[in-house]
Amino acid sequence: MALEGVKFDAFISYRHCEKDSFVSEQLHKKLEEYKLPKSVIKKHGLERNGIGRVFRDEAELPLSENLSDPISVALDNSEFLIVICTPRLPESLWCRKEVETFVKTHDRKHVLLVLAEGEPDESFPEILTYEDRILKDENGNEVKVRTEREPLAADCRGENRKEIQKALDDVVLRLVAAIFGLNYDDLKQRHRERQLKRRRIAVASVMAVVTVFALTCLFFMLSIRKRNLIIQDKYAGAMAAASEELLEHGMRMDALYAARSVLPDREKDGFNSEAYRALVKALAPYEIESSYFPVKSFPVSPKAAYFFVSEDASVALFAENEQSIVVDTESGEELYRVDSLYADISGHSLIWIDDGNALHHRDLLSGEEKKLMDRVGDMIVAPGGGVFLVLAEDELHVYHGDTELFAFPYGELGVTENAPLAGTAYLSEDGEHVAFSLLGSFNSWIVQLRLTDGSVELVLEVPPRNSCVFATDGSRLYFINENADQFGAEGINSVMEAYDVPSGTMLAETALPGNGFYRILPGAEEILLVSDRLAFIMDEDLNTLSSISGYRDAVCTFCFEDGFGLIDGSGEFFYGDAQSNYSISHMIYGHKDAVRVSYAAYIDDRFFIRYTGDRCVVIYEKQKELAAAEENVSEAKASEGEDEGKLLEGLEGIGGISVFGASRSGDGKYTVVIDTEDTLHVFDAEGHAVRVIYDAGVFLSENSFPWLEEAQVYVLENALYDRDFRRIADLPLCTFRWPGADGKSLIVSSIFDDSVYRIPILTYEEMIGRADAVLKDHVPEDWVREKYSME
Repeated sequence: MALEGVKFDAFISYRHCEKDSFVSEQLHKKLEEYKLPKSVIKKHGLERNGIGRVFRDEAELPLSENLSDPISVALDNSEFLIVICTPRLPESLWCRKEVETFVKTHDRKHVLLVLAEGEPDESFPEILTYEDRILKDENGNEVKVRTEREPLAADCRGENRKEIQKALDDVVLRLVAAIFGLNYDDLKQRHRERQLKRRRIAVASVMAVVTVFALTCLFFMLSIRKRNLIIQDKYAGAMAAASEELLEHGMRMDALYAARSVLPDREKDGFNSEAYRALVKALAPYEIESSYFPVKSFPVSPKAAYFFVSEDASVALFAENEQSIVVDTESGEELYRVDSLYADISGHSLIWIDDGNALHHRDLLSGEEKKLMDRVGDMIVAPGGGVFLVLAEDELHVYHGDTELFAFPYGELGVTENAPLAGTAYLSEDGEHVAFSLLGSFNSWIVQLRLTDGSVELVLEVPPRNSCVFATDGSRLYFINENADQFGAEGINSVMEAYDVPSGTMLAETALPGNGFYRILPGAEEILLVSDRLAFIMDEDLNTLSSISGYRDAVCTFCFEDGFGLIDGSGEFFYGDAQSNYSISHMIYGHKDAVRVSYAAYIDDRFFIRYTGDRCVVIYEKQKELAAAEENVSEAKASEGEDEGKLLEGLEGIGGISVFGASRSGDGKYTVVIDTEDTLHVFDAEGHAVRVIYDAGVFLSENSFPWLEEAQVYVLENALYDRDFRRIADLPLCTFRWPGADGKSLIVSSIFDDSVYRIPILTYEEMIGRADAVLKDHVPEDWVREKYSME
């Protein structure tokens, strides 16, 4: 490239990396294309209208001590040096040589910097941040003094290429102003005027075209607008359905987001009633009964091989792709992962067996990790207190956290076989006793130890094919013997046994119908025994008190203060005590029984539920914000009813309706009639039919149709309707009494007791404001937005 005699207005120096090259290329193009405004040329008497030539090397040159001849010539013949500054620039020996060479032959003021990434202190060439001056000291001697200087710089940093290109427009103005010695503000003002002029010309041209086609397009615009409104309404209906489904899966925030995303801020802008009703359901502002409410969730892999929550509910463990992963249940943050599927948690301890059969422990609070044993066969976790049982070749080791408590040769435990297989373990509620099973080839054993002193309290030898279902409360051990055939009665092939500890004496036994029992749960006074289809509640002497039936495959069992609870695989909740059992699914807000549950746990009065196919675990807590009980309800009274015959007089087409009930609205503007097919007919004050609502689901009686002036809603039994008679909300299970005297509340009674409540009814704008306050900056995860086609 022959550059002798070629003059350049500027030389662009940059590091040959993707981002640096992009900025230099765009800047090169914009500088050579820029034309000065005529007014500026005339005002300053300039002889040219823009930058002539800009040198930009397009290929990375090899590193050397000296610049190549073409580069040296170009630098010599360039009036200004423009340096593209990023944190990568100071690392380039070649770029540093270019700057140093230019500074030796030119004034530093002719070096212009463009900050493309990072901060000045890490991106600017060091040589440009200081200046050496020769001064005389007090004795008249010349000394060199180095002073800091601030180089001329422009900023084009941005998050993406689009932002960088936009910022470069301003950078070009600053660089041109410096090169021509012009005032930047004046140049920017002229640039704006030029843009405005171009826009005015463009707008005028467009308006001319638009005017020609305006009348022709008006019809099509109105047609398109109508179609768009229909599409928007259908999309809002789809989001309402998505919100309902998300709430059924406990994803309350996502349900709220789906409904809110298609609702305007103001009622007068029009809204989809289905979406608004879904919003109200997810927000639940009218609850009067204490229920378990979905409050948060944390992610879990859809490919998790197993999953469970620790006893204190602080962490959860699941396995995926040959790894075990620990997550924080509060934040959903991954805390730790190990390359092993043989891992478990208890308390704040994570233990696992690696590929070499070594046993490891990690304290999840301190993060301290250590190897406990070099070679083990298996391990058993006793849920509830950080107790681990480790099976080595010749003996069993008992750990609490990372501390070994005891070690027992198998013979001391009554085990007659070496290296038995691990069964299960059960920790008594007081944490002082642990019972566990060891499985051999010819026999199996259930052993109970006292953890305070390591004493062996009980050893039961059972047939090897036994399921070894057992539990202990410390003083008694309960065991299901599914091989006991001494009863011989048809349909009875399991026996439950109760043993005294440590005497080993059998205190009681009872025959059980069928087999498949897999869980025993001791409560405060009773015991729950669970099978696939039927659960028994027994006293400590194994007398059957009651049963829980109707479920399929219990996923989770738990103790309440006065009874037991059970969740089955179809998501239905059951409760049972010594006298009765019934469904308690209504206590789980928004839940639907048909939703499949793959995992559930009840910990510290909270439910942890994973619905089949979902990528998260939902945490349910007791609802805290309930409607306040009303002590004085005498302020409001029911209005006088009207004779049904008078209500029906003069109503359009009333002869063709099989009337089941009728009522007049509190404001006197409407009369509603329900027929025998549950269809609601709405008539205005003149008797004209204005609306038909199918499957209304209401029962009409006298005074059951109030109008709340302040809230702008009609109330029909447990449903709220707006002025257009669209159903916009459902009230909780309660008995309606009468509207409050304030015109914006309802007085209702609980269906479970005699408590009376005042429920303030929110306006549309108040409901939207409360939803926004709950949502804040929440955005559903990508997989949720993709699954439900959320915009």
